[in-house]
Amino acid sequence: MVDARIDFAKGCNLIFGKSDTGKSHILHLIEYLLGKKELATVVEGQEYDCYYLEIAEYSTDNVFTIQRRLKENKSIVKAVSYKLFHNENTRGEEYSISYSKNKTTLSSFLLRLSGFNPETILKKSIYDRTVLSYTHIRHLILANENRVVSENPIFNPSNQHIDKTLEKSIIYFLTSGEDDANFNPPEKPEIKKARIQGKMEIIDDVIKSKENQIVEIGDADYADFSDPSFLKEYQKTFDKTAKELDNLNEQRLNLESKISGLRSKQIFVESFLNRLKLLHEHYELDIDRYDFIYQGHQVIELIGDTTICPLCKSHIDAQNIEDGFAEALKVEFSNLIQRRDESASMIRCKEQELENILVTVRTLSSELSSIVEKIRNIEFKIDGIRETLMRYQHNIENKTRLNDLQEETQYLRNEYNKLKNDLKDAGQKQESYDKESNIKDEFCNLLKQKLQEWELDDSQTVVFDESKFDFILGGKDRLSCGKGARGVTCTAILMTLVEFCIKHDIPFTRTLVIDSPITAHFSDEKLPAEETTQYKFFQYINDKVTDYQLIVIDNKSPKQEDRTNLSNINYIEFSSDGRRGFYPINPNDVEPNE
Repeated sequence: MVDARIDFAKGCNLIFGKSDTGKSHILHLIEYLLGKKELATVVEGQEYDCYYLEIAEYSTDNVFTIQRRLKENKSIVKAVSYKLFHNENTRGEEYSISYSKNKTTLSSFLLRLSGFNPETILKKSIYDRTVLSYTHIRHLILANENRVVSENPIFNPSNQHIDKTLEKSIIYFLTSGEDDANFNPPEKPEIKKARIQGKMEIIDDVIKSKENQIVEIGDADYADFSDPSFLKEYQKTFDKTAKELDNLNEQRLNLESKISGLRSKQIFVESFLNRLKLLHEHYELDIDRYDFIYQGHQVIELIGDTTICPLCKSHIDAQNIEDGFAEALKVEFSNLIQRRDESASMIRCKEQELENILVTVRTLSSELSSIVEKIRNIEFKIDGIRETLMRYQHNIENKTRLNDLQEETQYLRNEYNKLKNDLKDAGQKQESYDKESNIKDEFCNLLKQKLQEWELDDSQTVVFDESKFDFILGGKDRLSCGKGARGVTCTAILMTLVEFCIKHDIPFTRTLVIDSPITAHFSDEKLPAEETTQYKFFQYINDKVTDYQLIVIDNKSPKQEDRTNLSNINYIEFSSDGRRGFYPINPNDVEPNE
């Protein structure tokens, strides 16, 4: 096949000519070489299967050439011009088009080349965030003719609710230079509900256990130290030993109270620990399942686009697998790993806490035994009150235990009620995005200046409507304008976005490709040609596009006699008098310098 080649210059480039000559196909090729998954081929190009894109850093002119074959999910990039690409001494890097765990992606190369921080974070949805990908901004750099005249909001081209949060995050970043790294996603409702319900079940079980213990103890109001026969009969003996005995009993009661509290805490920790271990086992099982699913997805990606399963012989169409499926699996898998590790960490923490409780109980029990032994040693002096003291000891233990159980039960009921309220709040709707874009007066004035210079109607005022995520022009919704006006205003907005980022040194692009910005716009035939929006548009891009590359694809062009005055435009004409289209019909269609 004869090489089909087209060259662009810095500044403004205009590809024009009649329809069906491959003009729009050039944009599709650029999209494909910049990472779009598929390429829509045309009849004239059906025999072509290898494509190259030579690109350069705008400020340094450092050259790179991207090679990608038809229907391949990878690219080869070399830091040389196209002419030297196949030199055996030049080395290149292979980049994956789609996300790959073990390979560097073309997206990361393009973002790095454009000056982006590879760790730029965007808010993906209410509950998720993601790392910036070149795919997220490509639609703002390469605008096809459907995109240009679309009736969807300018920065939400898909008009899909699921994409709005991410697209708002992109515009906020490109107009402010600040990403969403500080965004901490809230817990997903279903996970939060399950977590809260699990805690409620544990607490409910503990409450029931303590209530059973309270029933077993029964009434303990009689537990006091007021036996008159004891005081009367053993007054003298009691007076001699009361001080010592009171001191010992006080020590014993303090120890018993501490031990009782620790025992209650021990029961709670043991119960909670058993629940945690069961939850940890569930996480392990879920991790095994997600790992199996992820391995299966990788196998399908390796098999190819369309083939037969080597195991069951059934038809597999990998193209039908939802984009981002592996990424979603990875995110969920990472979340499970995190939760498993958190549960394991909590288990270790609770086991250590339980061990500390048992050690403390043993120490206090030893001290208590020592005190009880001392009490026994003096009991021969007050043998008559032994039975009373034993009864007193038992009653006080019951009362102390009963008080502890009642306090603990009330505390757990309060916690249960709090969790119950949290469970109600878990399902409440979250706001999709809580930031406004940075499209304020400066941006709108830059846009208004273009529209007025192009003498487009309804450009007296320009305001950005956050709720509609589009512009209001002269008090009129941009999307309510006609097809021609939408095409011109879309072009002006994307050009303004590029110029705004350059002015504020925000990473974005120095190349903008627009397909058919004025094809659908019809100027008043009564006006002189030089006063039409079409002429004003060409005059503007000839005079004002100086610090970035603009590639315009359109059926319209300046008249032959006007091109001398509009000499800063690189004209690429497809016509019967010169180059007939992008793909040459025969070798003679290709000029030596193309």
